[in-house]
Amino acid sequence: MKHSFRQNAPDIALFDCCMGVGESGFFDRRGITEPGVLLRMMDRFGIAEALVYDQQEVEIGRFGDNAFILDFCRASPRLHPSVALTPPGTGELPPPREWVASLLAQGIRAVRAWPEWHRYDFLPYCLGPLLEELQAQRMPLFVSYNGIGPGSFPWGHKPDLDHIQRTAEAYPDLPIILVHTGMLENRRLLPLLRACPNVRCDITCAAGGFPELVSAGLGSERLLFTGEFPIFDPGLIVTWPRYADVPEQAAQRIAGENLRDLLAGVKLGRAAARPGTPRPASGADAPPPDRVRAALLAGAPLDFLPVIDLHGHYGQCASACARPQYDPEMMVREMDLYGVDVVVCSAITVGGAGSLKRGNDQLLEAARAAPGRILGYCVLSSNSPERNLDELKRCYDLGLRCGVKMHRYHQPEYRITDAFLAPVMEFLNEKRLIYINHDLGADKDVIELARRYPELTIINGHGGAAHARIGLQHPNVYANSCSIMAVDGVERLVQACGPGHLTLGSDFSLFHLGWGVGPIAYAAIPESGKADILGGNAMRIFNRADWFRTDPPASLRRWVT
Repeated sequence: MKHSFRQNAPDIALFDCCMGVGESGFFDRRGITEPGVLLRMMDRFGIAEALVYDQQEVEIGRFGDNAFILDFCRASPRLHPSVALTPPGTGELPPPREWVASLLAQGIRAVRAWPEWHRYDFLPYCLGPLLEELQAQRMPLFVSYNGIGPGSFPWGHKPDLDHIQRTAEAYPDLPIILVHTGMLENRRLLPLLRACPNVRCDITCAAGGFPELVSAGLGSERLLFTGEFPIFDPGLIVTWPRYADVPEQAAQRIAGENLRDLLAGVKLGRAAARPGTPRPASGADAPPPDRVRAALLAGAPLDFLPVIDLHGHYGQCASACARPQYDPEMMVREMDLYGVDVVVCSAITVGGAGSLKRGNDQLLEAARAAPGRILGYCVLSSNSPERNLDELKRCYDLGLRCGVKMHRYHQPEYRITDAFLAPVMEFLNEKRLIYINHDLGADKDVIELARRYPELTIINGHGGAAHARIGLQHPNVYANSCSIMAVDGVERLVQACGPGHLTLGSDFSLFHLGWGVGPIAYAAIPESGKADILGGNAMRIFNRADWFRTDPPASLRRWVT
């Protein structure tokens, strides 16, 4: 076993650097207008403090009206205000020196830039006089290229890092923090951090091993925590500082100390007290405690129930780099920290037009390196319909016995009811295995497939409520939690359909395990429902297959009844 930096769960106080409050005009966005409601939400996720912004200021460009955010933050010392800027000279804000002085006089020690949404360039020609004033005061500037609007998904976020680099180089004493970094930016983001010592970023770069990689190579002081509420459910990210394989001091810095230092370093704001570390209050209105949420709040493993991730990946990915994605030992280490018994992986390279056989062989090697912990799907493709059945039989005989995974991209369009897949489905149906697809397609095709092959388990790889609802009528159909990102998305699905047709998925090791475990653990649903989703449903699926009943993986034998 390689050296592990994390010896015990760290004692941390989370300070969220990017939390939106107030009304929102978007149909998919939750707006919290009462501080007490926000504080109870923070308690639920174990967030001690938050640097908040006014959603209306951002959404409609209501610059300079700070009354709401100041009044909101007066309700609790746990809340700290921040405001958005716009280029000087537009007439929307006072002259830079006057505006910055007024912010400091009001106790505002952080500013935000949304260049994509507000349609300006984050460059010296556009912002120069204002950046000079912010630099003079060492006032942290948070920059987001997130599109803000409905349907924003971090897979597609592509910040203009060239503009960040040019501006950071021009103002080397200005603390710049990139938020909403996107999922696929490691190959640009890491060189940016190396080139610009005054640039930091949040931890929303979901690539597996990202906090560990930055902490080891650049220093943990370069990272800040956010749960991205209300754009996304905080459960997706809130686990990472508690479970990252870094020393406790590094976890503490990422969780909140870095942000506290930045706010305390504002020159004209130094007379104010450094933000403290108030612990979340245990109010009577907080969700009832359960063992699952309590374990994640403590950074402890979920070792009291089966936890089975049915949507993992292994191998190289052309569009993203993540340390664990080709390191079985690193994968198992993270699984142990969370208490995840098994991850069922597929070879991601095949979905990216890689060699079918080579990708599946790489996964076989990983499964052999971590027996009983990394299980596998055989990945098939509509690129090679004539080879699919033989490849499936080969993989099954060699040990990839959970079923089949298919993607949609880089291959001809197809329907899951197409004739070329019939031999594959018949094989899976006979052996009572799983067919999981990145996107199953039309509901009528899912229903037809479920009718044709009643012994086949059918899983939609990313969500959602429609498939869980189909499962109420066709019990062999399931949704998967991977990338259910909306605030309270798991809770709403369970309220509508119950927990019996939702399975755990995270895209691990491409992403962090918390991406899947967190939204379920923190959902306001009964513990019994969390147990079903985290592993109970998967155990029932596995128990139908001969391979599992004959010789279950060692990691799951204690859960076999």
